Amino acid sequence: MKTKVVLSIIAVAAISVAATWYYVFIYSKNNHRKIDNEIAIPIAAVDIVKEYQTNEKMANLKYLNKAVQVTGIVTQIDKNQDGFSTLTLQSQDAFSSVYCTLKSTTNIKPQTVIIVKGICIGFTTDVKIKDAIIIKQKI
Repeated sequence: MKTKVVLSIIAVAAISVAATWYYVFIYSKNNHRKIDNEIAIPIAAVDIVKEYQTNEKMANLKYLNKAVQVTGIVTQIDKNQDGFSTLTLQSQDAFSSVYCTLKSTTNIKPQTVIIVKGICIGFTTDVKIKDAIIIKQKI
């Protein structure tokens, strides 16, 4: 009787470990959102920052985990700790902006007006956009 219980516990543990491994290393890697095909909420960088600063709870209801298409002036281009290209879009507040992590590298210069499309992941001091792609570069 004890042997059956121990074997059952080991079997459940092995299945749990296998399922977790599959989800982390296989499923999640191959099943990311395809931002290219999603319909996005269009907004200016200045406006989305202002909405988050005015009422973060309402802005989260409107934008959090949704595709957004943000238009703004690039103030900074960099790479994050994971090696992805990032860019910052200007707002009217010197201490807040829109921080975008891009899916691919970019050759955009600062002070360029661009439109990026990505997933809004919230607000700290900046509005954060992940998996962003550049839709249009205005000259």
